[in-house]
Amino acid sequence: MKEFKHYELRNTRKPSQDKRVASYATVVDEHGLPGYAYIAFSETFVLAVGQAMPRGVSTTDPAHVHVFYDQAHKVWSINARYLAGDGVTELWSTPEKPEWLHILRMKGGGRGNSSARKSV
Repeated sequence: MKEFKHYELRNTRKPSQDKRVASYATVVDEHGLPGYAYIAFSETFVLAVGQAMPRGVSTTDPAHVHVFYDQAHKVWSINARYLAGDGVTELWSTPEKPEWLHILRMKGGGRGNSSARKSV
């Protein structure tokens, strides 16, 4: 699977209301730092994630997007996993950082600083 324009993936300021795929992506950036981004997407993306996942996706078994930079292969790996923590599936990988990750909210900081923004 690869990213298609009709997935309409984009960064957004607020979470959306889809209950089958979470409207945030967890991210481990090229420096190994954890963060997250709110994302919006089309129904086509939800259906593609559902087809790629072992049990599909539903309101009772939702998934979320997890993105990490693979240092060994120098690519960004875009994955889906169930919110329950199992069933990780790679959706696609790309050498370029996805445009829809241009604003990351960084996790951590030791004191609950989870709202700091990092534009990249």
